[in-house]
Amino acid sequence: MLIVALILCTLVSSCSSNRGNSNSTMDTQFSVTVHDSIHLLSPKTYSYLKNINPPLGLVPVIVTVDSIADSEMGTFADNLFDEYCDKDYIGGTFEQRGVLLVVSDNPKLIQVRVGDTYSVYCRMRGSSAGRGYLDMQNSVKERGLDEMCPIALSNVIADIEECRSMPFYKKAFFKMSLFHIDTFLENLATPSESFFNQIYFRPFVYVVSVIHGLVGSWWLAFFVICFIYLAVKKWINNRVHVMLKRRAQRDASSNDDVLENMLGYEFIKMLFAMILKFVVAFPTFGAISVLSTSRMEDVIVLKYYNIPYVDIIGDSMLWENSAPVLWTILLLMLLYYLKFLLCDFGVFAVAHLDDQVQCKYRNRSAFLQNILDGLINTGYNRNMLQILAEKLGLGSMQSMHNDNTAIESEDATQTEVAEMAGEFKAWINVFFLDANSELYKRAPYLAILVNTHREALSFAFVIGVVATIMLSPTYIAFFLVLWSLSLIFRATKEYAFIKKNGIQPKVHCGRLFKRTWKTLCIFFIVMTAVLYILLPTYNAKQYDTIDVSAAIPEDVTGLYFVQKRDGTVVSGVTARLRQSEDGTMAMYVYSDEPVMKYPMDFDREKALLYNEFLGIGYIEYDNETKQIKINFEDKWVLTN
Repeated sequence: MLIVALILCTLVSSCSSNRGNSNSTMDTQFSVTVHDSIHLLSPKTYSYLKNINPPLGLVPVIVTVDSIADSEMGTFADNLFDEYCDKDYIGGTFEQRGVLLVVSDNPKLIQVRVGDTYSVYCRMRGSSAGRGYLDMQNSVKERGLDEMCPIALSNVIADIEECRSMPFYKKAFFKMSLFHIDTFLENLATPSESFFNQIYFRPFVYVVSVIHGLVGSWWLAFFVICFIYLAVKKWINNRVHVMLKRRAQRDASSNDDVLENMLGYEFIKMLFAMILKFVVAFPTFGAISVLSTSRMEDVIVLKYYNIPYVDIIGDSMLWENSAPVLWTILLLMLLYYLKFLLCDFGVFAVAHLDDQVQCKYRNRSAFLQNILDGLINTGYNRNMLQILAEKLGLGSMQSMHNDNTAIESEDATQTEVAEMAGEFKAWINVFFLDANSELYKRAPYLAILVNTHREALSFAFVIGVVATIMLSPTYIAFFLVLWSLSLIFRATKEYAFIKKNGIQPKVHCGRLFKRTWKTLCIFFIVMTAVLYILLPTYNAKQYDTIDVSAAIPEDVTGLYFVQKRDGTVVSGVTARLRQSEDGTMAMYVYSDEPVMKYPMDFDREKALLYNEFLGIGYIEYDNETKQIKINFEDKWVLTN
């Protein structure tokens, strides 16, 4: 249910996010836009960034700010990204292929946001989230904003170029990826001033953080969280079952009425359980997401809201290699398959007993026989496949539907039943056994388990594809732990079922594999091929220090036009920068007035000019036009 809800959220957000045709600008060369009004970056770094030629269609924007309030750290960069998406001239393009770097002096931090087209890949590779992103942010403290800003932008551009070089089918896969659900949960679960967040999400963030802090590892934290969830779920289930049983007995006049009432009550209980799971799972995933993505901006805002143990948030569950993702998804599918086989307690245990024992249990009562007949005909989830086929209206899927109503008719003779079975034979019957199969007549529980095995593989395939699409190791790891504990719980209950019913005959554990090994082989071959096709392959990358010294020319002397003088736009005013033999520099200003001379101190390392009257002059250089611009605190502006 959680996955369905998240998919709906994704579809709604994607449908409402078309703010212009971004395809029309795919071959457009955009320059890097740098808004540095507070001169946080050095002139060399500023000019280096301005002179970068990004890949076609990419819109990089760098914004420097003096300070960001701790309470706004979780939303400042996101809101700024949305503002650029709303701009008419780059709106749709920026939303899809924009790159935003928010460089702040307090705290010293570089936040990265990437448009929808490349956000998945950049997050996987660590340039906009994950361990690489956290390492980059931590390096800012040691190496400074000026040095790390070009590296951060270079990381993103390199990842985008790698993504563009992938085969078309992998590009299509990333285009449909639901990985930005993770971003949605992060933004939703990060504590904010909203009433909904404070009342609903914040308690879950607090509890998850405490558990993670106490055990010191996400894997152990997942075990504790899942154990608590299963224990509470079992306690509530037992109490509700007792209450419903009493009510069913009170409202019934016979044993058949008790069973009928219980079936109706169990259905209502199942609906409430699904709603409760969603109410609990949604904020739990949100809390796990915001606490495990290793983004320094999240650490700051969580500290502001007094969430404990966020200092160890560096224990990230995100990795930047496809191999662990592949093996983890395969393990997830295996656990889901094993868990699915134990859908109905008792079936798994009895299916491995002698045929005579299985028949005895089946024929013990008409009620039990009807249940087993229903299971072999409709299975646990084959009705779901049928409904899906009918809703989608696909002929090929509809042909998988098998109408068993005639087969279940009590008035039909054996010959008629055989004829009807052949008439309604469809694709689904090639894969699943039906009520007339020889195996079902000899060993009904084993036949049900064979069908369940095939249903389990079908749904494990879906789980594997969904997990591959989401590509969030954090969620996959959490599901692994949850289903592992659930599998142990169900296997224990199966063993208790055998002990309770005094079942002693010989168990044939290999019979299921003998009946299903071909299906297993086909499944693993197909799934491996799907994962191989969809998952990206890449090697870890490292970036050295970027040399920005060549961004400013060695010689800045010469004739300049004065665009601004004493804060006022002027024309017809020129200036000349001269350097004497002893190395001193001066600027001569020519106008209607007498020539003015301003002695200059020139710092070649920082590419700054300084005059006591004019202030600090920041040098900007455009490599394409070879134009030099000198800005003295917006009071005097000169261009050559």
